[in-house]
Amino acid sequence: MVKLELNYKFTYMIYSKKNNLLYIAVPKTGTTSVERALLKIDPEAENHSLTVGDRMFKGRDLEKGILSHARAKEIKKVVPEDFFNNLNILGTIRDPKSKLVSAYFFSKKGKLIKSKYIKISSFRLLINEVRFIAGMLMARLLPFQIWAFLYPYRSNYDYIFDDKGNRLVPFVARTEYLESDLKLIFSKLDIDISKFELGISNTSNHQHYLKYYENKLFNKLISKRMKKDNDLYKTVGVEINKLGDEFSIAVKKNNGFV
Repeated sequence: MVKLELNYKFTYMIYSKKNNLLYIAVPKTGTTSVERALLKIDPEAENHSLTVGDRMFKGRDLEKGILSHARAKEIKKVVPEDFFNNLNILGTIRDPKSKLVSAYFFSKKGKLIKSKYIKISSFRLLINEVRFIAGMLMARLLPFQIWAFLYPYRSNYDYIFDDKGNRLVPFVARTEYLESDLKLIFSKLDIDISKFELGISNTSNHQHYLKYYENKLFNKLISKRMKKDNDLYKTVGVEINKLGDEFSIAVKKNNGFV
């Protein structure tokens, strides 16, 4: 039995044996809402562990020591290869510039204090806690355009691809179109969405994100830093449009129009 465990009060990664679905929770992409929606679709899904066979691995066995926001490549390293390769793996991403602004104001308010570790069980988790507090303090002390270059940005790309550039998460939804994207993906995977309901959680109040990139030099430098994420976001948009076209054709066929 393989069990990945962590010391969070709230968790985000979801594994549904019923739907053969693993959700990779990329930070600041609507993960809380997706977690709740997936648990409504499959109440028996695991939201704090991943059980396979008869072995047990804990969060400290992962590279970053945390399961809730584990990257796909971390999960791949600890579970059996055939199990991972046969999973339907889902991820969510967000426009990288919007994500960075959201992370800034989220850190500035320090909301995660309410849901951080119940206990710190390893030195690695202690380091993560120190980094979290440091990031929160920086957001409170520094303006966004300075903070943005100091913040250890967690890219969407790093959660979706491995170190060699191989894509590990074939199904990706965008935060900005979360409900419609997820419905198309679930339709593709033949997942029953009759109980699907998407709420909104962990929101932050600020101006439209593009207002924070009006400085042309700053915008150019940040865009260069986020090139892989920008390219991924565009690719996912093309993929979702293709799924939408396939869905429309299937509906027309079912109704006898094709």
